[in-house]
Amino acid sequence: MKDVKEITCYKTSDGKLFEDKRFARLHQKDVDDLEKADMILNEGGSIADCLRAFGVTEIEPVLEKVTKETKLVIRHWQCKNIPGYKVLFWESKTSLRVGGEVGAWSGYYSSTVNLCDLARYAQDAGTIF
Repeated sequence: MKDVKEITCYKTSDGKLFEDKRFARLHQKDVDDLEKADMILNEGGSIADCLRAFGVTEIEPVLEKVTKETKLVIRHWQCKNIPGYKVLFWESKTSLRVGGEVGAWSGYYSSTVNLCDLARYAQDAGTIF
């Protein structure tokens, strides 16, 4: 019979387990930063405000105007040419969940959008700020 070994692990607030305490702390910082960014969004702040909270200094100017209330046109997701997709929450420091009901063939739709694509969608002439 082989010996049983005791294993120490570290659990972050989102339930993930890590063997290395340093990695657990780094991950927990990311979790905390995302929670802070979601608070900023929920209080009416812009994507740019959230990025500054992450320590980002170079920010696409259009992201200064994008909030949770901004209605985006994402042409390849929708059947109608009207704005209606909105930022829902941060998924990582480089991507957000965006969703809405604007005539997609299956009804309500949401998906992950990276910051570069979000800036591109926000620059669409149909987007409403």
